[in-house]
Amino acid sequence: MKELFGTQGKVLTYDIIEYLSSLITESVVITIGETSMSILDLAVKYRELSSVVQKTANTKATQLGIEFSNVVIESISLPDEVEQMIDEQSGIGMASKDMNTFMKYQTARAMRDASKQEGGLAGLGAGMALGNTMAGTISNATSFETNCKSSADQLRELKNLLDEGILTQEEFDAKKKQILGL
Repeated sequence: MKELFGTQGKVLTYDIIEYLSSLITESVVITIGETSMSILDLAVKYRELSSVVQKTANTKATQLGIEFSNVVIESISLPDEVEQMIDEQSGIGMASKDMNTFMKYQTARAMRDASKQEGGLAGLGAGMALGNTMAGTISNATSFETNCKSSADQLRELKNLLDEGILTQEEFDAKKKQILGL
């Protein structure tokens, strides 16, 4: 204990617990840093992570003559800022898969936020204007999605015709440019 806490007259149990907790915390940070998994994928690997954290923590603990016999990770919580960034990235991922659903989600969030604002009739008018703007955006997103799907479908059909030898490469390239508007 002298190596850890110096020549203090007394060492409290709290001090020892704090030091041992810092060993575990450091080991968790090292383990997560060395893994190639995203933070969202870690939840399904708690048992494996616990084992690695235990080994990492014991590297230092054994030098003190102690050993962690059982390390269990029950959960990993993120700071609010990180959770908000993950939510935004999830929204971007949703948008890349289905713009219409994403726009509906964003519209609902915007209307919810607008309804929480004070301002009486002025707030109501702004909310209605926002609703109209969002409705137009959703309509545009839907037509964009439909155009993308039909272009992709057309290109797939042309590719099949090319693969079957019905179209030449030049014909395929010309039609592809036409569909993509190049």
